[in-house]
Amino acid sequence: MKQRSNQNRHPYRRLVGQSGFTLIETVVVIVIMGAIAAAAMVNWSSFMRHQELRADAVTLHKEIVALKARAIEQDTIAMITIPKSNANKYTVRWFMADTSLSGTPVYNPASKEISLNGNVTVSTADADKAGSGLGAVSSNSWRGGSDNDTIKTQHGGGINVNIDAFSDGWIVVKSVKAKARYCIQKDNNGIRPELYYQSKAGAAWIKM
Repeated sequence: MKQRSNQNRHPYRRLVGQSGFTLIETVVVIVIMGAIAAAAMVNWSSFMRHQELRADAVTLHKEIVALKARAIEQDTIAMITIPKSNANKYTVRWFMADTSLSGTPVYNPASKEISLNGNVTVSTADADKAGSGLGAVSSNSWRGGSDNDTIKTQHGGGINVNIDAFSDGWIVVKSVKAKARYCIQKDNNGIRPELYYQSKAGAAWIKM
């Protein structure tokens, strides 16, 4: 009596010479691909958060360096103000002379407000600057009063003053979603603010 060929065949066993994948092999491949995709998503999210932080730090550094050029060009004061109540934005302000009405220079403020990416903030707290590699700063003149931090292009106050070099100071750009930090600093020996990078809190600072 002729036996049926499929009677004793194991449902997950591939016969010799038969092509294709078994169910178990297919499930294993799907699981592996899912794990790889999940890991890639985590790495991509971390990369994007770091890129947002870096972009904000580079933009702020450019704005600080541009303060001097703007002040010299307009022969007056220029500053960046960062409100401590909302350290996720800052205002770039400069004062332009207007003689259209009285013939006597009247300094009228012009400004632009820049918002940082989500979760990115700026800080002048000492703890955020921890780590080696930064030049010495005798005192942080960029640390303002109780309401805001201010970065200026000259020493002293007032509007109608001579343009001087940057006062020594520093500010850290950080994010609760990223380990890396950036520091913009004008130290005792420098002539312009420099941008530094830190891979994580407390690590060495590297000049960019």
